[in-house]
Amino acid sequence: MGIRRYGKTTWQYEKIQALLESNVPFENICFIDFSDDRLYFLRAEDSLPSIITDTYYGIYPHKHDEKVYFFFDEIQYVNLWGSFINRLQISENCEIYITGSPAKLLSKEISTEIATRTFSWELFPFSFVEFLRFKNISILFDDVKNRDEIKKGFDDYFYKGGMPERLILPNDTMVNKYF
Repeated sequence: MGIRRYGKTTWQYEKIQALLESNVPFENICFIDFSDDRLYFLRAEDSLPSIITDTYYGIYPHKHDEKVYFFFDEIQYVNLWGSFINRLQISENCEIYITGSPAKLLSKEISTEIATRTFSWELFPFSFVEFLRFKNISILFDDVKNRDEIKKGFDDYFYKGGMPERLILPNDTMVNKYF
């Protein structure tokens, strides 16, 4: 969990990349972004999210015997998502990673919805030290040049803040459009 536009989805992409690099087969990874307009039907009260796993295991029936990694982004949009996640945890050999809007999905609610079989953490903006690492600025005050870089880094941090995506925008005119 974390504030809006912080990088929860990016974290999921990085986790997927790490799994692929550790030789987890591509077919054992399922990523779904529920904010996609093509999945709006899952928001209806009469919809059942089981269509997701029914479709996945319909395509890969042999995957019931292997560990599958499910990544569900913006899960709060799905009707009956808690029951769906509970059933999936109990009935399949899988790891499930979910993200959601903190305004609609509090960690206490997540634990309640999925029967406390959770490990949740919150992502925060970069601290000043993390910001310096991101900018490849040494945090050691070992010489005058380095101290000057740290001071300049602080000015940049004070102006831009610690939001990771903000730091990679090509120019400042994009900030108001982006955030």
